[in-house]
Amino acid sequence: MLDPADPDTAYVIPETSPEYHYSPGAQLAVYRTRDGGTTWELMSDGLPQRAWAAVLREGSASDAESLYFGTQSGSFFALTPGDLWVEAVRHLPPILSVEVAPWSR
Repeated sequence: MLDPADPDTAYVIPETSPEYHYSPGAQLAVYRTRDGGTTWELMSDGLPQRAWAAVLREGSASDAESLYFGTQSGSFFALTPGDLWVEAVRHLPPILSVEVAPWSR
């Protein structure tokens, strides 16, 4: 996922291979670059320590407030201030895509 406000910032959720869409080494992880891919940092605070999770290409989204992603096992995560992931919902059906709409009251 690319940051629309900063062309040097991107986020990736690695998978084992194009054939096996689950987290390598049983670790659900998000990596961030802020320098166009020269270096990457692990962002796993709040994510399960051991997880065989699959996140599809359309399974992540962002808005001005946060980043979000859903797994095929039905967990939905949001990034909070301080780079802490929170499992906002679990036990959903497989999450195939995530869309973010502006909040209105």
